[in-house]
Amino acid sequence: MRLLFFLSSVLFPFIMIYLNQRRNLFGILIHSIALLAALILGNIVANNIYRVIVTDTVFTTSIHGIIINPFFLLTGGYLGIYLLYIIATHLLNVFRNR
Repeated sequence: MRLLFFLSSVLFPFIMIYLNQRRNLFGILIHSIALLAALILGNIVANNIYRVIVTDTVFTTSIHGIIINPFFLLTGGYLGIYLLYIIATHLLNVFRNR
């Protein structure tokens, strides 16, 4: 399973770069999904922190309970791969402009 996580974190950003180079529509889609994922992730985190503060249950388990939320995992995973895509894109542009 760890190998699958590693390979997907390496392959998916380069697949995204390839798709973006093929059609500009994919670039718009990639960035739009990232924006939506960031909004969803931010709202999930804010709501959970607000609930912990209001109920005054500042325990490690109540804070870390957010990790089992599937939307948190999905949006966080996409943003992680998106960040690698952005870094790889900038790095490729640096090498192209040399």
